[in-house]
Amino acid sequence: AFPWTICLSQFSVYTLLGQLKACNLMEPLGCTSTLAITSHKLQTSGPETRHSFVVCLHVDLESLEVKCSNSQVQLLHVLAHSMNNAWYKIQKKGILRQASTHPESALGPMPGSPVRSSVSTAPPDASTCSPSADIGTTTEGDSVQMVDERPFSDSSTLEQKTNNIGGTTGCISLWMQWMLPKVTVKLFAQEPGNKDTEICVVGELEDLSASVDIQDVYTKVKCKVGSFNIDHYKNRPGEGWHTGQFDGLLLQCKEKPGMAAKLLEGSHQQHGFLSLTYTKAVTRNVRHKLTSRPERVSRSLHRVTEGIVDSSPQYLHEILLSAQPFDVVLSFPLIHNVAKIFQAKLPKKPKAKRKSTGQPMRAYGLTSRELPLIYINTSVVRVFIPKGEDEQYEGGAPQMKEDTLVLKIGSVCMAPQADNPLGRTLLRKDIYQRALNLGILRDPGSEVEDRQYQIDLQSITIGTALWDQLKPEKEVGKGGLCTESERNYQNPALEWNMASSIRRHQERRAILTPVLTDFSVRVTAAPAILFTKQISPENAQTEEIVVCGHSLEVNVTTNLDLFLSVAQVQLLQELVQANMLGLELGDPTTEVIPHLI
Repeated sequence: AFPWTICLSQFSVYTLLGQLKACNLMEPLGCTSTLAITSHKLQTSGPETRHSFVVCLHVDLESLEVKCSNSQVQLLHVLAHSMNNAWYKIQKKGILRQASTHPESALGPMPGSPVRSSVSTAPPDASTCSPSADIGTTTEGDSVQMVDERPFSDSSTLEQKTNNIGGTTGCISLWMQWMLPKVTVKLFAQEPGNKDTEICVVGELEDLSASVDIQDVYTKVKCKVGSFNIDHYKNRPGEGWHTGQFDGLLLQCKEKPGMAAKLLEGSHQQHGFLSLTYTKAVTRNVRHKLTSRPERVSRSLHRVTEGIVDSSPQYLHEILLSAQPFDVVLSFPLIHNVAKIFQAKLPKKPKAKRKSTGQPMRAYGLTSRELPLIYINTSVVRVFIPKGEDEQYEGGAPQMKEDTLVLKIGSVCMAPQADNPLGRTLLRKDIYQRALNLGILRDPGSEVEDRQYQIDLQSITIGTALWDQLKPEKEVGKGGLCTESERNYQNPALEWNMASSIRRHQERRAILTPVLTDFSVRVTAAPAILFTKQISPENAQTEEIVVCGHSLEVNVTTNLDLFLSVAQVQLLQELVQANMLGLELGDPTTEVIPHLI
């Protein structure tokens, strides 16, 4: 009966505004899906036979185009709020019916300690210790330098360790894959102070592929993006749509024709712009694969006491992110106007007085137990912050003063292990010391994990330049006829043979006046450590004990040379005034009807 093929065509989502005027949220698209199921026998010790089933789903989508304005966001927000209220009432009625049917269960258990744990507990695992037994007195203000245990190797990532783990329970596993040639998102807003001018921000993702692998012990999501560009346009009455300020650039991951690239050293690779992998695995199934010393298990076995709740996290999460070089043109007023598209306002209702439940607030929201393992590796990142074009052409002629701040970062690397771990200020030295003696402080998923993130920003350069030297050249063939020599440059074979394009790029260089030259920064961040302790063996209530608070250290690992002139100080002041001051949230109820472009 398998495989099955399902085809969908002309699928669209739209809203009705005014007198039955349709505005598309999603343009019509089609897709082709293929569903298949495979099975194989599992080796078991008994005579019975068990099978493992794998469901495979492959989806090929056509190009997707999404359009959105504030009025549509407002409508979706109201609908979502109404459905949420309806679902809440349905659940409430169901609970009341169950309570009336079983009145003895409505009383609930006998009240114990008001302190409860907001972290789900995993089944007891012999691979970790439970230092909750025999806890000593509280010691505040003590500082212990972290022992420099052997850091994880580059190959000890959760994503790689789960590649060799398969289904072990005979359950159904799922594998899905999506292929999308292009995704276009258009956001429409109104220019502040000019109701007749509209702004459209267009984001384009090309060659998008995603896959999901769901097993009984882990879930893995992989996503790759071939290219990613964000542009913006303006629509004035009688002029139509044309590129906005700064040649309509917001983000680009590829050099456009004629772009001055002398500041950017290094070529763009052909392996796609972005690669993202998310892995979620059951802690007890992968913990032994991530530890560096196998004897830790035997050392911690005699530490586990019957009835003690294992406070280690039930799941481990990991994020792997790699990106190729990209450029960003920052204009905070434009970003502010686009952000107002997503502002939604509901009718105000009288606030009902809520009775306190007596539950204490959590002191720390970000802890080593809740944060994922994060690995980031990016190539060159350039950020341009130019002045407004109106200020660049004061008096009717372009000003030959530097008008753009340029920030270049050679690479960004992040890992959940620090080369030089921070010394922690301890609130519970006894718990920390026991975990240190057992050697589990650096084990991902342990009950007391001293995880420390290291972020390296390499080869940072800050300078000023002219936007006219940085912006892309006008494409040939737009705005008039081209000469014979320009036509020759449109012939790729002729350009390859004569290397004319190389000469043209060499002739056009951007002069960068340095402010800070080629320095590197290392950031070490250590989140808080919480330990979950069972209050008493009679009930399952637990309390959270703060072992360490947050720690942060920022180091400049190279020499720092500062060059600053009066003109650069003036430019920085103008950029701060243009991008930071006077940005106030407007009325979110302003409606902008999207135009089809």
